[in-house]
Amino acid sequence: MKIAIENHKYAPELNKVYLNHSGKWYKYTAQETAGIKSIRQAREQLFKPVKPGKIATVTIEYSGHLAWKATQYIGRFKTYSELRRFINNRKVYHTLHERVQVKIDLIG
Repeated sequence: MKIAIENHKYAPELNKVYLNHSGKWYKYTAQETAGIKSIRQAREQLFKPVKPGKIATVTIEYSGHLAWKATQYIGRFKTYSELRRFINNRKVYHTLHERVQVKIDLIG
């Protein structure tokens, strides 16, 4: 992975950090990269260590003419009851003709 920094001395709001991953460039703007002046600082700020925990991906899928309403939620949770409450709250906003799929990843 390559990192390139575009640094403006008199206009810091124009500073950008570019990451090249597998031949594709990703741009991070000044709000995400405030105060970065070196490659080492960019690595420390953009690649922070991952905290252990549980991450859930909740996918709500529809079939037929309602396929455009498909939604995906990704987030951390502490207990499985918290995840269950979240899924029940999402079901309130969706119709009865959906399929809910939950994928849980344990990190750390």
